[in-house]
Amino acid sequence: MPRVANVQTAGSIYQPTTATNWFETPVAHRVGDLLTIAVSESSSGSNKSQSDVSRNASVTARSAKADGADSVLERWFNIGQSASSFKGNGNSTSTTALTGTIAVAIVEVLPNGAYVVGGEKQVMQGRNMETFRFTGVVNKFDISPGNVVASSKVGQAKVARVEDGQIADGSGGGWLQRVVLGVSPF
Repeated sequence: MPRVANVQTAGSIYQPTTATNWFETPVAHRVGDLLTIAVSESSSGSNKSQSDVSRNASVTARSAKADGADSVLERWFNIGQSASSFKGNGNSTSTTALTGTIAVAIVEVLPNGAYVVGGEKQVMQGRNMETFRFTGVVNKFDISPGNVVASSKVGQAKVARVEDGQIADGSGGGWLQRVVLGVSPF
């Protein structure tokens, strides 16, 4: 996420980056202001497919000669019988839940007054790094006291959790295994 520079108005006592109203609770509204996103996302899905295909074919060629030439022709040209069949089943079930909070910054103020926000949080545990990323569009009227916004109120929300380290390396196959499985027709 790009850093946002504060713009100072030259020769003016009023600075828009420092103006606050003393009689109301400060609410994030400028580029660079921070919001807390209360993330509570879950999804689940399942997919099932089943197929059963079979095909039979038979081709026979016979000679009309009675002198025994038919047995030679049959061996050369009689394709005989063929059969093929395929049966396959597939099942997929997925459940995901992500809860927590992440601080994001206002990156852009849109003409309609909505805020484009984005942020990243990294947590290191031992030799494993977890990275949480959040971007989206926040309506200024959805900001609660304390500058908190529920993730369900964020438009165009993109939530990502990425792991890097020994656990992530151990849960995937090695590079040679991925190459062999990628080329294998079975």
